Amino acid sequence: MKKFILMLSIIFSFTSQEAGAVNVDIVEPSPPVVYVPIALGDLITIIPVLADNVPPEPVEVDNSSVLGGVDSDNDGIKDDVERWIALQFPGDAKKRRYAYSYAYYIRQLLLTTDRTQIQNNVVEMLKASVCLPNNEQDIVTIMGMHLNSQARFNRYAANADALTNSVMQINALSCVL
Repeated sequence: MKKFILMLSIIFSFTSQEAGAVNVDIVEPSPPVVYVPIALGDLITIIPVLADNVPPEPVEVDNSSVLGGVDSDNDGIKDDVERWIALQFPGDAKKRRYAYSYAYYIRQLLLTTDRTQIQNNVVEMLKASVCLPNNEQDIVTIMGMHLNSQARFNRYAANADALTNSVMQINALSCVL
């Protein structure tokens, strides 16, 4: 946790630039959730159900053995995280887009050791994170889903160390993808 706080404690300067390079239309070509009416006598309730375009839940052994986690549809987002986001924000495409962007850049952060790429990924993570509705809890959950193996945590810690004493420029923390 100290490494996470250290990384977020880096000195930032602010100018203006749009966020992100994640093509969310690839991640979500159609709504990830469909609503199914369930009748219980005279009472009808509608429940969200994952649509066919959401990847299947990955097998835990496979998901833990790959540094970036399983991404069966090659959209840059771990399958388990993509499923969680779809269920967390079923009726709000805009919030899903920010969560997908945040998740994409965390995964990219884990897949690189290049200092410039590490900095770019952290900047993009911060840009996306300010737009999440339950900012702190959603960030902790998505981050936790990415750091759920020793290898991922170690890479994250090493990349956080690489940013020690860094100054990064963040252009605009507005909700723009």
